[in-house]
Amino acid sequence: PGGVAIFSDHDGKIRLDYTNDGFYSLHYGSREFWSTKSDNPVDWLIPSDRHIFEDEFALVKSGEKKTGDVSYCVTGEDGRIHWVNNQFRRAYTADNVQYYYSSFTGLDKLKLSEEERNRANRMYQAAVEDAKLVVWEYDICSHRVIMTDNDFTKYDYRKFGLPKVTENVPDSLVPYIEDSSVAAFVEMYRAVERGA
Repeated sequence: PGGVAIFSDHDGKIRLDYTNDGFYSLHYGSREFWSTKSDNPVDWLIPSDRHIFEDEFALVKSGEKKTGDVSYCVTGEDGRIHWVNNQFRRAYTADNVQYYYSSFTGLDKLKLSEEERNRANRMYQAAVEDAKLVVWEYDICSHRVIMTDNDFTKYDYRKFGLPKVTENVPDSLVPYIEDSSVAAFVEMYRAVERGA
C-alpha cells in the first residue's frame, strides 16, 4: 500500500525509470497530471522543499549516506498541499548510469494528527495561563515533581522558594503543608501512585 519507483540521475536531473500506480496516488495526482508539470519530479515539490530532497540526494549520491529519507510537500491534482515521505538508496549501475530504489508513503494523516495535537496543546496552555493554574509532572517511580514552564507556575514555585525539580515527593513537601492537611496531602500522592 505504498509507492515505489526506480529513478536515475542525468546531469543533475532526476528521471523516473519505473513507477507503480501507488507512486502517483501518494502524490495525489494521475500520471497524466504529473507529466504535464515537469519531467523532473523534483520540480513537483513545493519550491521551499526542493532543496530538502536535493541535499539528501547529494549525500546518498556521494556515498556519504546509504539511505536517503526526506519528507516534503506537493500540490496535488486536487489543488491542496499534501505531505509525502521518500526513502531511497543506490540500486544498480547500468551503462554508466546509477539507478536508485525509492519508496514513498503518505504523511497527511500523521501531519493532521500532529496538527490537532499541537492545537489541543496550545488550547491547553492558553487555558492554563488564563486560569492561572500551577502545573507539574509527578514521576511516580522516582517520586520526583517537575514544575512546567508556564509563567504562572514559575511565579508560584519561586514565590514559595521551591525548586523546579523536587525529589522525595510527597515527604519533602510536607513542611509546606499545614499540619491539619498533611494526611490528606500525602494520601493524594499515594492515590495517584495507586492509579487514581
